[in-house]
Amino acid sequence: MLIWRQVTVYGGKICVTDDPAVARRQKHIGPVIGYVGKSLGNLEDWSGIFYLIMDLEALTQPYLEMVWCRYHGLPYVLIRREDFWIREMKPEDALGLCVLCREAGEDAPNIWEETWNDPQEAKIRLRDYACHVYPVRGFGMYVLEKEGELLGTAGFDMEEIMGESRVVMGYYVRKRDRRRGIGKAACELLLKWAREEWGIGEVFLKIKKENRVSAAFAQKMGFVPWIPDDSHAFPLVPFQHGLDAGTGIGAQELFLFFVKLLD
Repeated sequence: MLIWRQVTVYGGKICVTDDPAVARRQKHIGPVIGYVGKSLGNLEDWSGIFYLIMDLEALTQPYLEMVWCRYHGLPYVLIRREDFWIREMKPEDALGLCVLCREAGEDAPNIWEETWNDPQEAKIRLRDYACHVYPVRGFGMYVLEKEGELLGTAGFDMEEIMGESRVVMGYYVRKRDRRRGIGKAACELLLKWAREEWGIGEVFLKIKKENRVSAAFAQKMGFVPWIPDDSHAFPLVPFQHGLDAGTGIGAQELFLFFVKLLD
């Protein structure tokens, strides 16, 4: 079976097929999505195909736009608001990110890249990040932008916490744009996106023990202590992630954990 789905926003086509051989040929021509079905089959046959779906109903317009943008090396815009956009990072963000990094100093999120201190190194890292992290992991760090100007960053990374690989969140809003609700809105939107689009069940947030301002900010978003001893960690109040009826997958609880940054 070979299905073509028109991406009307960009006027291009994406190949959707259940044949791995067709997918491998087509990926050199344009973006490809593999339809593996609910039985999944032999996933090894789909090696090299980044986008796989179990149900054709997953071919939503946002998903198709994401696949199209990533194939063509364009930053995908997750969320559009009047006061800011949340989009994927691109190499051209290097200088702006370095400026944010210098401003943040010791308050920089622990999931920021060390290479963001040098514009040239940052540009190389961002190009690699866009090519390998977003397509493979499906999520990452994003910039908060308004009319081409970087207001800050927010997003996710993977880290080992308590012996397990966990999704960790980080965020930073430049000083002159604070107290406008941008950081809180961006984090809440991304957490909602993580739950509904990626099915992420747990997110950790590391904050230095002495950073009471950030701790208070986290609690405004619903964070509560996970373990009473504040030398350990704190989770967000759980909330439900219910998938569409008929998928055969039950509702999942999304727990967000506020975790002390280790010394």
